[in-house]
Amino acid sequence: MALTTMQQLSLTTAAALASVSARTVPALRAPIHFLCPTCGEGLLPYGKMLRCSFGHTVDKAKEGHLYLMKRPASPATVKESNEIARAARSFHDAGGFASQADAVAAEVVRALLDGPAPSDGPSAPRQLLAAGCADGVYLRSVERALISRGVRVPGAGAEGDRSGGGGITAGLWGVDSGKLAVSYAAKRQPSARFAVAPPHALPFADGVFDLVFSAFAPSSWDEYCRVLRPGGAVVVARAGSGHLHELRQLAGAPSRTAPKQFAAGQGEMYCRFCSQERYRGAMLLDLLEMTSFCRRASPERLQAMRQHAGAGGQSEGADAEDHGHEKAVTVDIITSTHRVWLGTGGFAESPGNLY
Repeated sequence: MALTTMQQLSLTTAAALASVSARTVPALRAPIHFLCPTCGEGLLPYGKMLRCSFGHTVDKAKEGHLYLMKRPASPATVKESNEIARAARSFHDAGGFASQADAVAAEVVRALLDGPAPSDGPSAPRQLLAAGCADGVYLRSVERALISRGVRVPGAGAEGDRSGGGGITAGLWGVDSGKLAVSYAAKRQPSARFAVAPPHALPFADGVFDLVFSAFAPSSWDEYCRVLRPGGAVVVARAGSGHLHELRQLAGAPSRTAPKQFAAGQGEMYCRFCSQERYRGAMLLDLLEMTSFCRRASPERLQAMRQHAGAGGQSEGADAEDHGHEKAVTVDIITSTHRVWLGTGGFAESPGNLY
């Protein structure tokens, strides 16, 4: 049977595309480095410090993290940040939000491993960034979840160095603007690389990460998309409408409105983790101290909440005795996962339509 002109053109086009595809070489991503806060060039090891091609140097802290802020925060901001970091560390060390952190980590690892393979091959290292990592509790949960899936995490001990999961290796990175919080994170997780840096100006080149996740931290969607490769994912954990509802009542804070619901096409996965937890004593006091709306309550309400926790007039969790009234608290966390296909151009939807 004779082919029409259109059929002949279609066959010719298909053959040409097949020929081009056969000659295509996977694109290799640039090596990932922190960027110099002065000039934006990559920082490379230079003795006990890091240096860029223009000679600017950055020292490593004894915990192993870098300080990449262009200007220091105000004393008041530093004071509040340190108080929150101490309270959060104490709360997390006592097991606070542990099961919730594990649930968020499970979704992060699913999005990282079950998504499309990077263009430099299915066994290429996966690079994961915790933006607004705080004291690192969520990133440590992610590390454990990766190891349980057989992923190699260099520097995470014998289990982390063991190869598995199809030979995949994961690189872990974290940034936060809180210096004390980052020092806590870096000290407890030597397998990850941390820096004190603003999450709205991430110190990385374009398209170097496979996944960016943020848990209860300000989200800069344009920055997340900029540092993601095409096919990478953004995972955000945020408070649901019932999160800490009981503490909101004590603090006199307005109730949260119901969270937005999005069409399935706007998100790859939505998960909600809701439970009733019971806290008392030092643990309850730490939760109050690390929660912004409790810290902004009137002095009278704040004093009443501290007395309810059994701390009397004290404001430090270490001074609170393990008695006082037990408080039932709703923990309501929503995670949303979005796959980014536009490379450094951002989402197809306007970020304002997503959150």
